[in-house]
Amino acid sequence: RAGSTENERGAGAGSRARIPTVFVGRCDGLKQFTFDYGALSHPEQYRKSKEALLDYIRVEYDEGDAVAESILSGAPIYPTKPSDPPAGASRTDQEIWKREVERYVNVR
Repeated sequence: RAGSTENERGAGAGSRARIPTVFVGRCDGLKQFTFDYGALSHPEQYRKSKEALLDYIRVEYDEGDAVAESILSGAPIYPTKPSDPPAGASRTDQEIWKREVERYVNVR
């Protein structure tokens, strides 16, 4: 796997001690953060890395706030389909509706 390292060392035949897989941030803003899969010994590092990743997502991606919330909650993003604008809606309201529809289509 790119960006990760994984090793297994055995003490004898049939015995394997698993060394955690370490994922290191690839982009400049996340290089100093790591995630150790399978290691429970560094909860503070995990918390800091997770917060840094969520902050990065919020800033760098459209709909980043929704994606970060989805990661935190563990629930997928299901956008709400916009209702049609009322008859006689102003041009501004129609434009807002068009952009809401674009957002819905792009996130869905």
